[in-house]
Amino acid sequence: MKDGKLHIQFACTANQGRSPVAEAIARRAIKELGLEDRLDVSSSGTQAESINNRNYDWNGMLYVLDKGLDYNSEAEDESKAEPGKGSPIYTPTEKDLVRSVISRRVTEDHYNSSEELREIIDSLIRKTAVALSSYEHEQRGIYLREQGLELGETGKPTVADETIDLFLAMDPRNAGRAREILKGLPAVVTTLHEFVGEEKPVENAWGHALPSIYKEMYSRLQAYTENAVRKAAQHNI
Repeated sequence: MKDGKLHIQFACTANQGRSPVAEAIARRAIKELGLEDRLDVSSSGTQAESINNRNYDWNGMLYVLDKGLDYNSEAEDESKAEPGKGSPIYTPTEKDLVRSVISRRVTEDHYNSSEELREIIDSLIRKTAVALSSYEHEQRGIYLREQGLELGETGKPTVADETIDLFLAMDPRNAGRAREILKGLPAVVTTLHEFVGEEKPVENAWGHALPSIYKEMYSRLQAYTENAVRKAAQHNI
């Protein structure tokens, strides 16, 4: 409990996209339903410290670079019904190197043994993350303006907080990490979609250059979050 209220914490990976928006949606719902004296909400990221500081492991680097290629192809493909507005992230030479890394023709051993190669790939990782994050923040801003919502602090890591009663993760991966972090504490840890009886999790749209994917994600997030507030108010967690 937090100040005598049921404390709900929403969490995604970096506490940049899904969970801080869920927190803002929940705060509005709590106010509209007159539940300020019963519920309190916060948000966090189960890997916020490493992701926000760009401390990717090898598999994380592959994921980010792969998302960069997806972003490019979607942004440049005129056959898409709703192409993104992003510019290509890589030059043709850089794109060839990224493909070599993702296909494992350039391996982790190559990366670790060559300082020159490591500097090149690290610069591509930074370049990719900045481009993808910029697009994500743009889409997040569009949704927030449409809804009249304001974000609180972002980038907060998930910590062993004994005041948390209900921990709602955006997807099973985040829930698994949270169970390790909150092990031994009384918090109920589950996914947001399971808590509200839905089958589909709120998957991360990060790395996609199609606005429709973000609209779908935020629409699902809003419906699930508002239902979660109502359910939490009705049940003794």
